[in-house]
Amino acid sequence: MNRAAQIAWWARQVADTCRAVDVARECRHRPRPLVECVDELKRGRGRVASLPKAPAAHKIIRGETITGYLDEERKRSLPVSSSGGGSNPVASPRVGEQPTSIAGGMGGRAAGQGATGRARLLAAGYQPAVVKVLSYARGVTRVTKTGQYVQREDVPLETHDGRMLADRETVAEEVRAWAPSFSKRAESQDVGAVRLTLKGVKDTENGRETYEKAIAAGFTGHRYAYRLDPAPSGDPEARLVVALAGPSKERFRVRHEQIGEAEHGFVRKRFDIASEARIKERIEVATGIGAQAIHVSPGMTNHGRNGVTYRLNTLVEHGEAKDDRGKIIANVADARLAAREWGPSLRSQSVRDTMHLMLSAKAGTDVEALRRTARAFLQDRFGDHKFMFGVHVDKETEGHIHVHAVIAVKSESGQRIHPGPETFREWRQVYAQHAQAEGLRIVATSAHERTSSQSYGPKDKAIVEAAERPRPSREARDRAYAADPVNRRLIQSARQRIATARTNPIRLPLSAPARKAVNESVQAWRMVARLFRGN
Repeated sequence: MNRAAQIAWWARQVADTCRAVDVARECRHRPRPLVECVDELKRGRGRVASLPKAPAAHKIIRGETITGYLDEERKRSLPVSSSGGGSNPVASPRVGEQPTSIAGGMGGRAAGQGATGRARLLAAGYQPAVVKVLSYARGVTRVTKTGQYVQREDVPLETHDGRMLADRETVAEEVRAWAPSFSKRAESQDVGAVRLTLKGVKDTENGRETYEKAIAAGFTGHRYAYRLDPAPSGDPEARLVVALAGPSKERFRVRHEQIGEAEHGFVRKRFDIASEARIKERIEVATGIGAQAIHVSPGMTNHGRNGVTYRLNTLVEHGEAKDDRGKIIANVADARLAAREWGPSLRSQSVRDTMHLMLSAKAGTDVEALRRTARAFLQDRFGDHKFMFGVHVDKETEGHIHVHAVIAVKSESGQRIHPGPETFREWRQVYAQHAQAEGLRIVATSAHERTSSQSYGPKDKAIVEAAERPRPSREARDRAYAADPVNRRLIQSARQRIATARTNPIRLPLSAPARKAVNESVQAWRMVARLFRGN
């Protein structure tokens, strides 16, 4: 196509767009039945033709440049949205096909819908698309338990390749077949026991002040707790529990060093060269003690908040400790509170092998249509991943039915799922697209537009149920958990979140993007109310 032909093509598109705007302006000022309006939204898809020989947008964002060549950097950094593998005719468009638009989608004005389009569909009886990640699991045991939970009440599970899993044994066998692709990486080591000795510093008042100064300097920016004990020589020794993650990107790393031969030697833990040098340099600057007189050695390391609790409990077994903010830690309750405070600073990384995803629809939704929708959605977004899914109708009396899916986080091509806010927005759009293709009245919306309060999670529900209805197999432990003063605030907070979600009060927008979305939604609903006063 030469330049003159391109200019002529664009001129035709501008003229067509202007005519469409004029028609839409007339429509807005002429009230019509709501059903007629919705029908026009459906008929209006895909009116503007694509520029000849231009690559489709979905090819560009999935790793192909405008010139048609593969962009290696994009291939590495952008996960490919998988498609294919299923027989469903409404799966996502393949390369070379034009993607269909989503009625009422989140594409805004570019899609010809925006907040007003979504408001019209909701007013016409459409339900919001709901997609949630309930949990992640690591290892064969936990993944098997998740799969068997989804298969509860003998719900048959369908796999990525169309096989049916009818009982717990077949679910366990399927997970074992997935196991070779599970991560071999260990969980992050977040907290460790540390011993610090300063040669020549005596157990006097001045000596203890020197130790406190050395600890504050050496582990600055890290959460820690310490106890000063007399060593066998009579000199003091500091025993610490230290969060290995510190300010910015700093993280102390513990290495294992083989001493002697493997048969007769032993393995010693030590900080890596950079971590040890950093600690000693800070102590030397703060106290004037040379690096040769400073001995710092790590002990056992643990993962996550539970690891912090365990390490602190071990530290206070032989006497109370003091943390980096001057608080005294003297017992199990203090250790648990400290672990919660330390949690956000741990930068803990858990290994994820599977994701437990849920699609939700209102009671009365056609179950088989929802099953086909789920199959198409999963093949569309996760066609390169192993998965199993089933439809649950046990909550229909409470107003909704669910699709539960267990999805392998790592794809066949080696890419891993890392969902964020934009990912969930995309998933809602694709879910709504496939639902509408199956005749279900579902539209992708935003929580900001609905101003709904934050919902509660399965963890909140489990906390309250354990406190109020102890499990027969763990009755004594559940009652002890509920009676522990340390847990009362946690239980009360979970109850409050559940109560708030059930009453669903209006959530006021606090951020600028949230206020913008709410204002657009308010304007859209006012327009719909003016157009359809009898609705």
